[in-house]
Amino acid sequence: FLHMVWKCDKIGQERGNFMLENVYCSVDRLTILTTHNQRSSVYLAHKLREYLAGKLVNDLKLKLVNYQDGLSFGVSWYEFNDYDEEREENLIFIHVFEHGGESDLRIDFNPNSLKKHDVEYIWNDLRFVLSTLQVNLRLSRFDLAFDIINAPFIQEMKNIRGGTTRKEFYGRSGALETIYWGSQASSVQIRLYDKLVEIGGKIDELYDTIPELAKTDSSGRYLVQIEDAWRLEMQMRTKVIDENLADEVAKRLNDFTLTSVHELDLKPELRRFARTMFNDPKILKLDYEEVPERTFKRWKAKVREAVRKANDDNVEAIKKALQRDSEKLAKELKKYCDIYLGF
Repeated sequence: FLHMVWKCDKIGQERGNFMLENVYCSVDRLTILTTHNQRSSVYLAHKLREYLAGKLVNDLKLKLVNYQDGLSFGVSWYEFNDYDEEREENLIFIHVFEHGGESDLRIDFNPNSLKKHDVEYIWNDLRFVLSTLQVNLRLSRFDLAFDIINAPFIQEMKNIRGGTTRKEFYGRSGALETIYWGSQASSVQIRLYDKLVEIGGKIDELYDTIPELAKTDSSGRYLVQIEDAWRLEMQMRTKVIDENLADEVAKRLNDFTLTSVHELDLKPELRRFARTMFNDPKILKLDYEEVPERTFKRWKAKVREAVRKANDDNVEAIKKALQRDSEKLAKELKKYCDIYLGF
Protein backbone atom coordinates (compact mmCIF):
# COMPACT_ATOMS: atom_id res chain seq x y z
CA PHE A 1 0.00 0.00 0.00
CA LEU A 2 2.83 2.43 0.91
CA HIS A 3 4.47 1.71 -2.46
CA MET A 4 1.19 2.57 -4.24
CA VAL A 5 0.88 5.81 -2.26
CA TRP A 6 4.47 6.76 -3.13
CA LYS A 7 3.78 5.99 -6.78
CA CYS A 8 0.67 8.24 -6.79
CA ASP A 9 2.68 11.09 -5.26
CA LYS A 10 5.47 10.55 -7.78
CA ILE A 11 3.01 10.70 -10.69
CA GLY A 12 1.64 13.93 -9.24
CA GLN A 13 5.15 15.43 -9.12
CA GLU A 14 5.95 14.35 -12.67
CA ARG A 15 2.63 15.66 -13.96
CA GLY A 16 3.86 19.17 -13.25
CA ASN A 17 1.74 21.83 -14.93
CA PHE A 18 -0.25 19.60 -17.29
CA MET A 19 -3.72 21.02 -17.72
CA LEU A 20 -7.09 19.74 -18.82
CA GLU A 21 -7.68 21.30 -22.23
CA ASN A 22 -10.41 19.12 -23.77
CA VAL A 23 -13.43 18.67 -21.50
CA TYR A 24 -16.95 18.29 -22.92
CA CYS A 25 -20.29 18.05 -21.07
CA SER A 26 -23.36 16.11 -22.14
CA VAL A 27 -26.58 14.60 -20.83
CA ASP A 28 -25.74 10.90 -20.66
CA ARG A 29 -28.87 9.23 -19.34
CA LEU A 30 -32.39 10.24 -18.35
CA THR A 31 -34.96 8.20 -16.45
CA ILE A 32 -38.51 9.49 -16.70
CA LEU A 33 -41.57 8.36 -14.74
CA THR A 34 -45.05 8.90 -16.16
CA THR A 35 -48.24 9.71 -14.25
CA HIS A 36 -51.83 9.77 -15.44
CA ASN A 37 -54.96 10.21 -13.34
CA GLN A 38 -57.30 8.16 -15.54
CA ARG A 39 -55.30 5.43 -17.26
CA SER A 40 -53.06 2.69 -15.85
CA SER A 41 -49.34 2.33 -16.53
CA VAL A 42 -50.06 -0.98 -18.27
CA TYR A 43 -52.44 0.79 -20.65
CA LEU A 44 -49.83 3.48 -21.40
CA ALA A 45 -47.18 0.83 -22.02
CA HIS A 46 -49.55 -0.99 -24.39
CA LYS A 47 -50.14 2.22 -26.38
CA LEU A 48 -46.40 2.92 -26.66
CA ARG A 49 -45.67 -0.66 -27.74
CA GLU A 50 -48.49 -0.46 -30.30
CA TYR A 51 -47.09 2.77 -31.70
CA LEU A 52 -43.51 1.47 -31.88
CA ALA A 53 -44.60 -1.78 -33.56
CA GLY A 54 -46.12 0.25 -36.40
CA LYS A 55 -43.38 2.88 -36.52
CA LEU A 56 -40.38 0.54 -36.70
CA VAL A 57 -41.76 -2.18 -38.96
CA ASN A 58 -39.96 -0.85 -42.06
CA ASP A 59 -36.80 0.43 -40.36
CA LEU A 60 -33.70 -1.61 -41.22
CA LYS A 61 -31.60 -0.33 -38.30
CA LEU A 62 -34.12 -0.22 -35.45
CA LYS A 63 -36.17 -2.97 -33.90
CA LEU A 64 -38.68 -3.39 -31.10
CA VAL A 65 -37.31 -5.68 -28.39
CA ASN A 66 -39.63 -7.48 -25.95
CA TYR A 67 -38.34 -8.80 -22.61
CA GLN A 68 -39.45 -11.84 -20.64
CA ASP A 69 -41.73 -10.23 -18.07
CA GLY A 70 -44.07 -8.94 -20.78
CA LEU A 71 -44.13 -5.46 -19.25
CA SER A 72 -40.67 -4.43 -20.46
CA PHE A 73 -39.69 -3.56 -24.02
CA GLY A 74 -37.48 -1.15 -25.86
CA VAL A 75 -35.96 0.15 -29.05
CA SER A 76 -32.57 -1.16 -30.15
CA TRP A 77 -30.25 -0.14 -32.94
CA TYR A 78 -28.43 -2.96 -34.67
CA GLU A 79 -26.23 -3.79 -37.62
CA PHE A 80 -24.05 -6.61 -38.92
CA ASN A 81 -20.27 -6.32 -39.16
CA ASP A 82 -17.98 -7.71 -41.86
CA TYR A 83 -18.11 -11.14 -40.20
CA ASP A 84 -21.93 -11.20 -40.27
CA GLU A 85 -22.01 -10.77 -36.49
CA GLU A 86 -24.88 -8.71 -35.10
CA ARG A 87 -24.06 -5.68 -33.01
CA GLU A 88 -26.88 -4.26 -30.89
CA GLU A 89 -27.28 -1.20 -28.66
CA ASN A 90 -30.29 -0.43 -26.50
CA LEU A 91 -31.60 3.08 -27.15
CA ILE A 92 -34.85 3.33 -25.18
CA PHE A 93 -36.08 1.03 -22.40
CA ILE A 94 -39.71 1.08 -21.20
CA HIS A 95 -40.78 -0.82 -18.09
CA VAL A 96 -43.88 -1.10 -15.89
CA PHE A 97 -42.86 -1.75 -12.29
CA GLU A 98 -44.73 -2.24 -9.03
CA HIS A 99 -44.00 -0.38 -5.80
CA GLY A 100 -46.12 0.31 -2.74
CA GLY A 101 -49.11 -1.42 -4.27
CA GLU A 102 -49.07 0.85 -7.31
CA SER A 103 -47.50 0.65 -10.76
CA ASP A 104 -45.44 3.23 -12.63
CA LEU A 105 -44.19 3.43 -16.19
CA ARG A 106 -40.46 4.11 -16.40
CA ILE A 107 -38.66 5.22 -19.54
CA ASP A 108 -34.85 5.15 -19.76
CA PHE A 109 -32.79 6.49 -22.63
CA ASN A 110 -29.35 7.83 -23.44
CA PRO A 111 -29.42 11.06 -25.49
CA ASN A 112 -25.82 10.48 -26.63
CA SER A 113 -26.81 7.12 -28.16
CA LEU A 114 -29.82 8.65 -29.92
CA LYS A 115 -27.60 11.40 -31.36
CA LYS A 116 -24.87 8.96 -32.37
CA HIS A 117 -27.32 6.97 -34.51
CA ASP A 118 -29.29 10.03 -35.63
CA VAL A 119 -32.61 8.70 -34.27
CA GLU A 120 -33.67 11.40 -31.80
CA TYR A 121 -36.98 11.49 -33.65
CA ILE A 122 -37.98 8.23 -31.89
CA TRP A 123 -38.04 9.94 -28.50
CA ASN A 124 -39.78 12.97 -29.99
CA ASP A 125 -42.48 10.69 -31.41
CA LEU A 126 -42.94 8.92 -28.06
CA ARG A 127 -43.29 12.28 -26.31
CA PHE A 128 -45.99 13.22 -28.80
CA VAL A 129 -47.90 9.99 -28.06
CA LEU A 130 -47.62 10.61 -24.31
CA SER A 131 -48.77 14.22 -24.63
CA THR A 132 -51.75 13.08 -26.71
CA LEU A 133 -52.67 10.74 -23.85
CA GLN A 134 -52.27 13.68 -21.41
CA VAL A 135 -49.46 12.00 -19.51
CA ASN A 136 -47.29 13.95 -17.06
CA LEU A 137 -43.53 13.30 -17.11
CA ARG A 138 -41.28 13.43 -14.05
CA LEU A 139 -37.50 13.17 -14.16
CA SER A 140 -36.24 10.66 -11.58
CA ARG A 141 -32.63 10.19 -12.71
CA PHE A 142 -30.22 12.48 -14.53
CA ASP A 143 -26.66 11.52 -15.51
CA LEU A 144 -24.29 14.33 -16.43
CA ALA A 145 -21.09 13.33 -18.23
CA PHE A 146 -17.76 15.13 -18.52
CA ASP A 147 -15.64 13.59 -21.30
CA ILE A 148 -12.00 14.34 -20.54
CA ILE A 149 -9.69 13.83 -23.51
CA ASN A 150 -5.91 13.26 -23.50
CA ALA A 151 -5.46 13.75 -19.75
CA PRO A 152 -4.58 10.33 -18.27
CA PHE A 153 -3.57 11.98 -14.99
CA ILE A 154 -7.30 12.39 -14.27
CA GLN A 155 -6.96 8.95 -12.64
CA GLU A 156 -5.31 10.75 -9.73
CA MET A 157 -8.59 12.45 -8.82
CA LYS A 158 -9.33 12.27 -5.09
CA ASN A 159 -12.42 13.09 -3.05
CA ILE A 160 -11.82 15.34 -0.02
CA ARG A 161 -15.33 15.09 1.37
CA GLY A 162 -15.51 13.04 4.55
CA GLY A 163 -17.57 9.85 4.73
CA THR A 164 -17.70 9.14 0.97
CA THR A 165 -17.06 5.52 0.02
CA ARG A 166 -14.59 4.81 -2.78
CA LYS A 167 -14.34 1.63 -4.85
CA GLU A 168 -11.79 0.85 -7.55
CA PHE A 169 -12.00 -1.73 -10.33
CA TYR A 170 -9.07 -2.95 -12.44
CA GLY A 171 -8.90 -4.69 -15.80
CA ARG A 172 -7.13 -7.94 -16.63
CA SER A 173 -3.94 -6.06 -17.37
CA GLY A 174 -3.97 -4.58 -13.87
CA ALA A 175 -4.75 -1.08 -15.15
CA LEU A 176 -7.30 1.04 -13.31
CA GLU A 177 -10.58 1.18 -15.26
CA THR A 178 -13.26 2.58 -12.91
CA ILE A 179 -13.58 4.47 -9.63
CA TYR A 180 -16.91 4.88 -7.81
CA TRP A 181 -17.59 7.46 -5.11
CA GLY A 182 -20.81 6.97 -3.15
CA SER A 183 -23.27 4.06 -3.19
CA GLN A 184 -25.69 3.08 -5.94
CA ALA A 185 -28.61 3.99 -3.66
CA SER A 186 -27.35 7.46 -2.72
CA SER A 187 -28.91 10.61 -4.20
CA VAL A 188 -25.62 11.36 -5.97
CA GLN A 189 -23.12 8.74 -7.15
CA ILE A 190 -20.00 9.76 -9.04
CA ARG A 191 -17.86 7.53 -11.21
CA LEU A 192 -14.73 7.96 -13.28
CA TYR A 193 -14.01 5.38 -15.95
CA ASP A 194 -11.83 4.69 -18.96
CA LYS A 195 -14.10 5.56 -21.87
CA LEU A 196 -11.89 3.88 -24.47
CA VAL A 197 -12.17 0.58 -22.60
CA GLU A 198 -15.96 0.93 -22.46
CA ILE A 199 -16.27 1.45 -26.22
CA GLY A 200 -13.72 -1.23 -27.08
CA GLY A 201 -11.14 1.24 -28.36
CA LYS A 202 -13.44 2.49 -31.14
CA ILE A 203 -12.22 6.08 -31.13
CA ASP A 204 -14.49 7.03 -34.04
CA GLU A 205 -17.46 6.72 -31.66
CA LEU A 206 -16.15 9.66 -29.65
CA TYR A 207 -15.85 11.80 -32.78
CA ASP A 208 -19.44 10.82 -33.62
CA THR A 209 -20.89 11.76 -30.22
CA ILE A 210 -18.82 14.86 -29.37
CA PRO A 211 -19.25 17.37 -32.24
CA GLU A 212 -16.52 19.65 -30.89
CA LEU A 213 -13.97 16.86 -31.39
CA ALA A 214 -14.97 16.36 -35.03
CA LYS A 215 -13.37 19.62 -36.21
CA THR A 216 -10.71 19.10 -38.87
CA ASP A 217 -7.94 21.08 -40.55
CA SER A 218 -7.69 21.83 -44.27
CA SER A 219 -6.30 18.34 -44.94
CA GLY A 220 -9.22 16.65 -43.18
CA ARG A 221 -7.17 15.65 -40.13
CA TYR A 222 -8.88 15.94 -36.73
CA LEU A 223 -7.58 18.93 -34.76
CA VAL A 224 -7.68 16.84 -31.58
CA GLN A 225 -6.08 13.42 -31.98
CA ILE A 226 -7.59 11.20 -29.27
CA GLU A 227 -5.02 9.13 -27.43
CA ASP A 228 -6.75 8.82 -24.07
CA ALA A 229 -10.34 9.40 -22.88
CA TRP A 230 -11.91 9.24 -19.44
CA ARG A 231 -15.46 10.06 -18.41
CA LEU A 232 -16.42 11.67 -15.09
CA GLU A 233 -20.10 10.94 -14.60
CA MET A 234 -22.52 12.25 -11.97
CA GLN A 235 -25.62 10.13 -11.44
CA MET A 236 -28.30 12.15 -9.65
CA ARG A 237 -31.65 10.96 -8.37
CA THR A 238 -34.98 12.54 -7.44
CA LYS A 239 -33.90 14.19 -4.15
CA VAL A 240 -31.43 16.53 -5.86
CA ILE A 241 -33.17 17.01 -9.22
CA ASP A 242 -34.61 20.53 -9.09
CA GLU A 243 -33.91 24.03 -10.41
CA ASN A 244 -30.72 24.17 -8.31
CA LEU A 245 -29.10 21.09 -9.85
CA ALA A 246 -26.43 23.05 -11.76
CA ASP A 247 -25.26 24.59 -8.48
CA GLU A 248 -25.31 21.14 -6.88
CA VAL A 249 -23.01 19.79 -9.62
CA ALA A 250 -20.55 22.69 -9.16
CA LYS A 251 -20.59 22.14 -5.39
CA ARG A 252 -19.87 18.43 -5.82
CA LEU A 253 -16.92 19.22 -8.10
CA ASN A 254 -15.45 21.27 -5.24
CA ASP A 255 -15.16 18.00 -3.30
CA PHE A 256 -12.49 16.73 -5.72
CA THR A 257 -8.87 17.51 -6.33
CA LEU A 258 -6.00 16.48 -8.58
CA THR A 259 -3.47 18.12 -6.30
CA SER A 260 -0.79 15.72 -5.05
CA VAL A 261 -0.25 15.36 -1.29
CA HIS A 262 3.34 16.37 -2.04
CA GLU A 263 2.06 19.80 -3.15
CA LEU A 264 0.05 20.53 -0.01
CA ASP A 265 1.31 22.91 2.68
CA LEU A 266 1.04 20.44 5.56
CA LYS A 267 3.25 19.21 8.39
CA PRO A 268 4.69 15.68 7.87
CA GLU A 269 2.23 13.95 10.23
CA LEU A 270 -0.75 15.61 8.51
CA ARG A 271 0.66 14.75 5.09
CA ARG A 272 0.66 11.07 6.06
CA PHE A 273 -2.92 11.50 7.28
CA ALA A 274 -3.87 13.14 3.96
CA ARG A 275 -2.37 10.26 1.94
CA THR A 276 -4.66 7.75 3.66
CA MET A 277 -7.62 10.14 3.52
CA PHE A 278 -7.21 10.46 -0.26
CA ASN A 279 -6.16 6.93 -1.23
CA ASP A 280 -7.98 4.62 1.20
CA PRO A 281 -10.58 6.55 3.26
CA LYS A 282 -12.25 3.36 4.57
CA ILE A 283 -9.22 2.54 6.76
CA LEU A 284 -8.64 6.10 7.98
CA LYS A 285 -10.47 5.56 11.28
CA LEU A 286 -8.65 2.27 11.83
CA ASP A 287 -5.23 3.81 11.28
CA TYR A 288 -6.00 6.67 13.63
CA GLU A 289 -8.32 4.99 16.13
CA GLU A 290 -6.38 6.38 19.09
CA VAL A 291 -6.82 9.96 17.88
CA PRO A 292 -9.70 11.77 19.67
CA GLU A 293 -12.74 12.46 17.46
CA ARG A 294 -12.35 16.20 17.90
CA THR A 295 -8.73 16.08 16.71
CA PHE A 296 -9.65 13.73 13.88
CA LYS A 297 -12.23 16.21 12.54
CA ARG A 298 -9.79 19.10 12.90
CA TRP A 299 -7.12 17.28 10.89
CA LYS A 300 -9.59 16.54 8.08
CA ALA A 301 -10.60 20.20 8.02
CA LYS A 302 -6.92 21.25 7.80
CA VAL A 303 -6.33 18.89 4.87
CA ARG A 304 -9.37 20.23 3.01
CA GLU A 305 -8.27 23.80 3.66
CA ALA A 306 -4.77 23.01 2.34
CA VAL A 307 -6.33 21.57 -0.83
CA ARG A 308 -8.40 24.71 -1.37
CA LYS A 309 -5.35 26.92 -0.90
CA ALA A 310 -3.47 24.87 -3.49
CA ASN A 311 -5.86 26.23 -6.17
CA ASP A 312 -6.50 23.14 -8.31
CA ASP A 313 -6.70 24.58 -11.83
CA ASN A 314 -7.74 21.22 -13.27
CA VAL A 315 -10.96 21.03 -11.26
CA GLU A 316 -11.58 24.65 -12.21
CA ALA A 317 -11.21 23.61 -15.87
CA ILE A 318 -14.00 21.05 -15.42
CA LYS A 319 -16.22 23.69 -13.79
CA LYS A 320 -15.50 26.11 -16.63
CA ALA A 321 -16.48 23.44 -19.17
CA LEU A 322 -19.78 23.06 -17.28
CA GLN A 323 -20.32 26.81 -17.43
CA ARG A 324 -19.39 26.93 -21.12
CA ASP A 325 -21.78 24.08 -22.04
CA SER A 326 -24.64 25.10 -19.74
CA GLU A 327 -26.68 26.66 -22.54
CA LYS A 328 -26.38 23.48 -24.62
CA LEU A 329 -27.39 21.33 -21.62
CA ALA A 330 -30.40 23.57 -20.94
CA LYS A 331 -31.59 23.23 -24.55
CA GLU A 332 -31.21 19.45 -24.42
CA LEU A 333 -33.23 19.18 -21.21
CA LYS A 334 -35.91 21.41 -22.69
CA LYS A 335 -36.04 19.19 -25.76
CA TYR A 336 -36.08 15.85 -23.94
CA CYS A 337 -38.27 16.50 -20.91
CA ASP A 338 -39.15 20.21 -20.77
CA ILE A 339 -37.56 20.77 -17.36
CA TYR A 340 -35.35 23.54 -15.94
CA LEU A 341 -32.44 22.43 -13.75
CA GLY A 342 -30.49 25.67 -13.46
CA PHE A 343 -28.20 25.22 -16.45
